Amino acid sequence: MATVYLLDSVKVATSTTGTGSVTVGAAEPGYLTPAEAGAVDGRVYTWRLDDGDDFEIFRGTYSSTGPTVSRDTVLVSKISGTAGTSKINLSGTAKLSAVPVADYVVTPRQIREKLTADRTYYVRTDGSDSNDGLTDSPGGAFRTIQKAVDTVADLDINGHKVTIQLADGTYTAGALLKNVAGFAAPGDLVIRGNQSTPANVVVQVADTGHEAAGVFHSEGIASVWDILDLKISTTTRGSCILSKTAYVRFGNVNFGSAAHFHIHAVEQGYVEAIGNYAISGGAGVHIYSSGPSSTIAVNGRTVTLSGTPAFSVRFAFATDLAFIRADSMTFSGTGATGQRYSVARNAVIRVNGGGANYFPGNSAGSESQGGLYY
Repeated sequence: MATVYLLDSVKVATSTTGTGSVTVGAAEPGYLTPAEAGAVDGRVYTWRLDDGDDFEIFRGTYSSTGPTVSRDTVLVSKISGTAGTSKINLSGTAKLSAVPVADYVVTPRQIREKLTADRTYYVRTDGSDSNDGLTDSPGGAFRTIQKAVDTVADLDINGHKVTIQLADGTYTAGALLKNVAGFAAPGDLVIRGNQSTPANVVVQVADTGHEAAGVFHSEGIASVWDILDLKISTTTRGSCILSKTAYVRFGNVNFGSAAHFHIHAVEQGYVEAIGNYAISGGAGVHIYSSGPSSTIAVNGRTVTLSGTPAFSVRFAFATDLAFIRADSMTFSGTGATGQRYSVARNAVIRVNGGGANYFPGNSAGSESQGGLYY
């Protein structure tokens, strides 16, 4: 059974008729809509419908599209004075509320499971998000990376290591990374693919929803996530890894084509390579650090390029008091096309004497407006 959650102070009108899913209308005076109360797409909550003198209490799944609430399981109802578990045939003037139900009053929002040992959650393309994620099988693994991240975020990991293990295959959605209670140090939270053949695990997202969003997107959180042993790409919008006022690490990653940037640190974001990696597709920019104190650290890493990737803006780009540390790197393989680097507006790119032709590309780099490349 899926985890059941609670929402506070939700009551809305609905114009729905019949016994199907309920379309969420405007909030009643003094109440919130589900979205305003923090409802999460795909989560199950407990609800009450009131239609005249009839009522129905049920478990239902919230969908942000519409938005709607499915009437999954009626727990109790009273229709024309008769109690039971039948659905009300709605008149079009009912009210929908989020209500606590005795069987579900203890929720992950109130009591977190506290780990006493390391744990692994499994994700497979043939899994299901209604599974518990604890077994590497179609009947045990999750289907989406986001479900695994959400599940970890409901824990107190108590200083233990939690690994989200992705099976070989192609995943069409990434994850918004989240804070986790009990996080103690980098290395506690890992999303891992295939260590020996990273390209066997492909996270290929057509559109992240915004150009300033990432397939793996960390924003405003203190927990550090490691992205390891997989291939990442986008086709329409977005970056592969984005850190905004957060810290993300990666290693043994294969960067495929990206609509915008492979690696983007913004607004004090920090991205660090903790292992060697590969580039098999082009992007606007490979490493882009923007905004005061934003940092990308790829120093000391070997980068293997294949397919002569093209970078339409430049390979490395730092601007607005940002920093890229890229000294002592080794670039091997086919090379790349595009401008090698650009540094502007008092930003710094450090290559520790690597020279003007240090980064891959076939066009000279540039410094402007106080930018420093050295």
